Amino acid sequence: MKKENLTTFIASRIRTLRKEKRYSQEKLAVDSGLDPRYVNKFENGRYNARLETIDKLLETLETSYSEFFQFDLQINQRELNQLLQILSEMPEEEQHEKLKAILTLLKS
Repeated sequence: MKKENLTTFIASRIRTLRKEKRYSQEKLAVDSGLDPRYVNKFENGRYNARLETIDKLLETLETSYSEFFQFDLQINQRELNQLLQILSEMPEEEQHEKLKAILTLLKS
């Protein structure tokens, strides 16, 4: 599996968000106060963006930092709720023992 560097990740993430929010490169650039050629070159890995520029792009895309760096976790909500329900019905000491066992399994 090829490791992605931070610059490539940021450019790809900006492109993904731009497309999700139906912005053209030109509209994103203009609304962010940037040259449209800059956004194109940035998304295609020919320019590195300064933090201030990334901040402008995220503001235009109405995206928080936590949303920008959020990674999708596939969680089965029904099973998670079932696990929490079972744990909540146990005495506190047994809850701690079971949680330690679960964590040990997950770490191995």
